[in-house]
Amino acid sequence: MAAVPAIQTRIDELQNSFHDKVDDVMSERDLKRNDIYAARTKVLKEKGPKNFWALVIQSHEDVAMELMGPYDATILDSLEDLNVEFTQDGYKLTIKFGRNDFFEEKELWAEDVDGDMKFSGISWKDGKGPLTEAEEEQASASKSGTKRERDDRGPSLFEVFAEMAPHPEEDEELEEEDDEEIEELVGEWEEDLEDRKEVLGCLVDEIWADPASVLAKLPTGKCAEGCTHSHH
Repeated sequence: MAAVPAIQTRIDELQNSFHDKVDDVMSERDLKRNDIYAARTKVLKEKGPKNFWALVIQSHEDVAMELMGPYDATILDSLEDLNVEFTQDGYKLTIKFGRNDFFEEKELWAEDVDGDMKFSGISWKDGKGPLTEAEEEQASASKSGTKRERDDRGPSLFEVFAEMAPHPEEDEELEEEDDEEIEELVGEWEEDLEDRKEVLGCLVDEIWADPASVLAKLPTGKCAEGCTHSHH
């Protein structure tokens, strides 16, 4: 029986080696895809419609039905380019915009480096974009429920690019909170991160990777389940 742990160690080492090799092959594939995507981008700029990526995003059923907010179609009118650059350790998604009435940035980006996510942040203009917590509470308490819903406020697909607060266990401002509150905040933080990864997965693995299938409304396989969970 003493030999069993040693054998298991060898099995684990083999398995880890296999996973490392698979990761290396996938990274090599992604790096090679960059050149092909660059050629596609050149063709689109020369011959494609200016609103190509906006059209693809709005044609993706899960994104259109589950993730787009009431004013996102208007924001997409200002979309100028979408690009994904794969690296050895992950990817960077960048969306470029012309001037619009909703946020200040000309570029929104999200970057995945070995699972560590970073975001550009998004600066909503006054009176535009998602409601703040105070505004949500005020809206809930208000009895003016008969008023017409505004089409320039509410959830947005582009919230996925908002900066995230530090992990609650690493946030010095939360050091005085009790363990139960910290645990709840950790759960909310991790759920938000996973939701963002699902949304970005739709944008990278389907919209960027195979826009033709999206436009043809063909099932692409990865987003059918994962992308139906909003990050709001």
